[in-house]
Amino acid sequence: MVLKLHNPQTPLWEGLFAIDWIGSATVVSGTVLLLLGLELGGVTYPWDAPIVLGFVLSGTFLLGLGGVYLSCFARYPLIPFGLFASRSNCATFAVAFVHGFVLISASYWLPLYFQAVLGATPLQSGIYLLPYALSLSLTSAMAGWAIHRTGSYLWLIVGAMALTVLGFGLLVDLGPERNLAKAVLYQLVAGAGIGPNSQATLIAIQTTVSPQDMAAATSTFMFLRQMATAISIVVGGAVFNNEMQRQSQAIAAAFGPDLGDMISGHHAASNAARVAQLSGEQGDAAREAYSTGLQRMRIVYAACAGAGLLLSLLIRHRRLSKEHEKHRTGLATLPDRPRNSPAADGGKEVGQI
Repeated sequence: MVLKLHNPQTPLWEGLFAIDWIGSATVVSGTVLLLLGLELGGVTYPWDAPIVLGFVLSGTFLLGLGGVYLSCFARYPLIPFGLFASRSNCATFAVAFVHGFVLISASYWLPLYFQAVLGATPLQSGIYLLPYALSLSLTSAMAGWAIHRTGSYLWLIVGAMALTVLGFGLLVDLGPERNLAKAVLYQLVAGAGIGPNSQATLIAIQTTVSPQDMAAATSTFMFLRQMATAISIVVGGAVFNNEMQRQSQAIAAAFGPDLGDMISGHHAASNAARVAQLSGEQGDAAREAYSTGLQRMRIVYAACAGAGLLLSLLIRHRRLSKEHEKHRTGLATLPDRPRNSPAADGGKEVGQI
């Protein structure tokens, strides 16, 4: 027995011309320029430096231009704006963005804490991160089973976001003292909150769109999540670097100008191994500085998780259907309607179990 899928065999040139090249170019270039501006601002250059303002403003302009093009002119838009026609969909996309923003922060920045503050080797920091990874994976699998059994997802989204706020709020408490039991426990809670929303938010989107918009909705969801992870790293780095730069005078007084320059500003993250080798009063002072910078950064992520929890309360629930519906694909099957308006059956339930 094989799965029979409709294959429209779209001609090569027709398929190439159907791709939203202009929308893709404006969105990608605007995103890159905006991220560059956020990365350089406050550390490599002042926030009011022409190069930083140029990147940020041009990136914002291109993203706005891309939005106008996608909403008004694109025949087959990269992101159909009809997906954002309902408050529930907007809230779901926003929660997915926050989820990706917070998710990557632990796996990217906790190893820096383990190495610079606790003195762990890169291999040890990977082992110390296992509680977060295992908790995340286990709860994600359990969430899939629970949704399959109950046909409900909203309670998982809200409950997981509440647990995420608790977990990342607890991570703020990690300080310069070595307390692995606390680090493991906090990671277990944070991972348990992150795991379920890896798929529950996607299911929430897929239940509210018509079959012809399913692929666009899924790709938009994944694009926003990937954007969130990229922006998260840049924002986290900017907060950490600016906090280390704020402490630069105190660091230079304690370590001298040469060593102080290495562990302050944008050099701080790349010199974690050097900090781990320091001992005595210098080592304590360096670890305190790193701990303070990372703590301020974790406060930002905890606050973002709190915003995600509030947004999750706006998501509307739809009971999942177990009935399978066939849907033909291809350019010829697309309806003669503005691609950015909701489909006539946009609220129709589509089986996802």
